[in-house]
Amino acid sequence: MMLTWCDLPGIYWDTTRQHVHVLDHVDAEIVDGGRQITITNPTAFPARVKILAEDDAARREPLAMTAGGRWPVVDIPPGGSVFWNSSTPCSPTASSAIRLHGIAKPSGFWHRDWVARSSSGVQELPGGAPFCQPGIEPRRVARAVPSPAALATAFLIPFLWPPGPWECSVRQIDLYGNPTPESADRDSGGKIGVMTNWIRRMAPLCVLFHSVACVAGNAAPQTPDPQWRLSDGTLTSEAPETAFTEDGILSIARSLPALPVFPLPFAVEAGDVVSIEIELEAAEAGEDGDSGQAGLILSVLPLDADRTYNTSADFRQIVLVGTDAERFRFAYVSPRSFEAGESGLLAAMSYFHRPLLVNSLSINNHGPDEDPAALTAGVISYRGHEAEAPWRAEARRRIERHRMADLTVVVTDRVGNPLPEATVAVRQLRHAYPFGTAGVAGRIVDAERVFDPENHPDPEAAREQWFEDNPRYREALLENFNTVVYENDLKWPQWSGAQGAGIRDQHWTVDSLEWLRDHRMYIKGHTLVWGSWRFTPDWLRELEERPEEVQAAVLSHIRDIGGATKDYVRWWDVVNEPMSHRNVIELLGMDQVAEWFKEARAVMPEVRLVINEFDIVGNGGSPRRREGFVEFCKDLIERGAPIDVIGFQGHFWSDRLTAPEDVWAIMDEVHGALNLPLMISEFDMNLPNEALQADYTRDFITAWFAHPATEAFIMWGFWGGAHWMGDSGSMIRRDWTEKPNFAAYRDLVYDEWWTDETLDTDASGKAALRAFHGRHEITVTYGDRRTFLRRIELPPEGGTLHVVVPGDPH
Repeated sequence: MMLTWCDLPGIYWDTTRQHVHVLDHVDAEIVDGGRQITITNPTAFPARVKILAEDDAARREPLAMTAGGRWPVVDIPPGGSVFWNSSTPCSPTASSAIRLHGIAKPSGFWHRDWVARSSSGVQELPGGAPFCQPGIEPRRVARAVPSPAALATAFLIPFLWPPGPWECSVRQIDLYGNPTPESADRDSGGKIGVMTNWIRRMAPLCVLFHSVACVAGNAAPQTPDPQWRLSDGTLTSEAPETAFTEDGILSIARSLPALPVFPLPFAVEAGDVVSIEIELEAAEAGEDGDSGQAGLILSVLPLDADRTYNTSADFRQIVLVGTDAERFRFAYVSPRSFEAGESGLLAAMSYFHRPLLVNSLSINNHGPDEDPAALTAGVISYRGHEAEAPWRAEARRRIERHRMADLTVVVTDRVGNPLPEATVAVRQLRHAYPFGTAGVAGRIVDAERVFDPENHPDPEAAREQWFEDNPRYREALLENFNTVVYENDLKWPQWSGAQGAGIRDQHWTVDSLEWLRDHRMYIKGHTLVWGSWRFTPDWLRELEERPEEVQAAVLSHIRDIGGATKDYVRWWDVVNEPMSHRNVIELLGMDQVAEWFKEARAVMPEVRLVINEFDIVGNGGSPRRREGFVEFCKDLIERGAPIDVIGFQGHFWSDRLTAPEDVWAIMDEVHGALNLPLMISEFDMNLPNEALQADYTRDFITAWFAHPATEAFIMWGFWGGAHWMGDSGSMIRRDWTEKPNFAAYRDLVYDEWWTDETLDTDASGKAALRAFHGRHEITVTYGDRRTFLRRIELPPEGGTLHVVVPGDPH
């Protein structure tokens, strides 16, 4: 990392007040009773530190007239420390004094709106330029460090001798010395000219320093330099040759042999709030031919983590971005403590093959008292979020019309006389509408799982935790859902045993299907064919030159798994994500894909067959993907494919939260084109702002449930210990504490949309109400001793229950 040529770090030591002000990526602490400071270099590269020590008397003196005046300089090796005191010998010009004069406040990635304080107050300077006037009292400054690619590096070169005006040139460069012009007020070299006040007795000075964040404590954004994680998990500081563009911008692509990891340069205590700000853009078109998106998975993991895809990550977020640069801000509460450099932010490609540019990145530890929601408030929202948004009243009307039915209870004596003032209590037991979640077969049946030491440092502890969590997992499953889809157990490689004994097992899966059926759960199978080679058994690709054998293998698999599950499963995803995973589809052609559906129907005639795709409604919905998906489905239907349901995945990975009214418009478009019912097949919202996560969960489910063309809503996991995105995407954290989105879900499904009413019969012996479709328990009480219990299934068309009270009608 070519930083030392800039002599970037700087320290101002106020010896009177015993304050140390640090500019840049070194640390300093006053020791030995205030007589010296210790300076530490926590980075992985050598640091050359410039130091100015002043007391009150020195601060009142004019600046020395020495041309080329310097600060004392010390060199510190990577990870090293030195002691320094004000009498330490230094250069012959050590008597030259320069006051701390570049004062900034953080405002976005480029630290715009630099501020200088003087006796006349605060002056805002345009264009991101730091004020360069000596003689300004310093504020307390925490450390700030450069971004890996293009945070401002400023240097000042006053070149006019006093007593005339003093001009300084401000230049922004990236870590590799490349100019980074940001706006029209910079020239092609990234320079800006700034005129200061008139200054007397002033010599030319050269002071080099980075952008400075003028906040106290640990609230200064920091950007560590990346290390690189190789495929075997080892870390190196040597960047791959293609990791940076000609302009020095970090470029992440699937072709990179290593993943960038940014070690957190500060200590983190459990409960600290950490924020991440990042600016991204997609590069040139990728292989998928989509509309320009690139996806990045951001995870905060221990640097020695065994796997990059790790559900125990402290933070996990998938970000989607197009070819226009976008800025994102996330904040999360750290669940555990780390020393500086023990954990790091890992950036990995997701789904799209398009290279992704990281224009800037900063990480901030705010301590335990910040509110993550407040840190991200206003950064991410969606149209219709307002409490009184008009769509909410329309949703209530739709739900009352489409999800409820008339229920009438008639109470008479044995000869048919109506009995008024009988008490009728209607209590719902179960929704008819499927509200589900992804499940794990091994946890349902308490399987004796094997924990590999390569992935689990303490296999025995992992095993004990597995058996401790499983009963709570099953209990939560039954209490909160009526539908389960297996996230992985029914996929082709897992069903075939490709993961090895003790990880997944067909017997576990079949036993768990039995358990779910015994507990009256609806079950969805996922997925018969996922069309990328990497999501089929390894041996299938060996048949690539013989397409007819590939087709025979696919049909054989459908017969095998369909025959084993047909008595349990209500739906099956026949094809998953055909817009992105197309190896097998393109090899065989659409006629053969239609045969997959026909074979599934022949094997499972009572099962509803689904085709499943992402970003049709999620993340704002991609019009191009939606158009292609609809045409793909039409093509299959024309070829005789018996498709019953259109599955929309609902993964929300970024700030692209589809407005509820847009959700309706997309549903109308797809349902109108295909005339098939819709289901949400995989919903989660991976957003560390838990308040907004809860609000959008509430609003998205409401919009979906209100639309008459929908027939199911299925979460993609609920518990952080068994969720592909860990705690950030779950509703219940790994430690079994409940998140706000869990309360939002429960309040809707088991309160607002749950019938629990008590009323009296009128003079005609009737009690009438609107109740939600599903199973209900009805208790009728007449007089002091006569109580009658009935259970009914209320269908969409409604119904009447006749209760006869036996005994003498007189």
